[in-house]
Amino acid sequence: EMNSGGSLGTRYWYAPFRKVAAQAREMLIAAAAERLGVPAGELRAADGRVTHAGSNRSLGFGELVEAGAIARGELGVAGLVIDKLEQACS
Repeated sequence: EMNSGGSLGTRYWYAPFRKVAAQAREMLIAAAAERLGVPAGELRAADGRVTHAGSNRSLGFGELVEAGAIARGELGVAGLVIDKLEQACS
């Protein structure tokens, strides 16, 4: 049986979702750094893109996630998200 828990659901899941989002952001930045050949510290993730301000080059989150999923032989990213959620909640 599924239950959202009303407003308790937000409080319960807030920290795990923030942790997963932060991990995902770091993974995207690391992937972009590798693809762009720049240090991760010079990149910024915002508005669906990872951007290198110095060169104004950027990569979309979607293309970074797809490239990573293909490299790992996954058919999609749902498994990655679920794995990260499970890790954050344990």
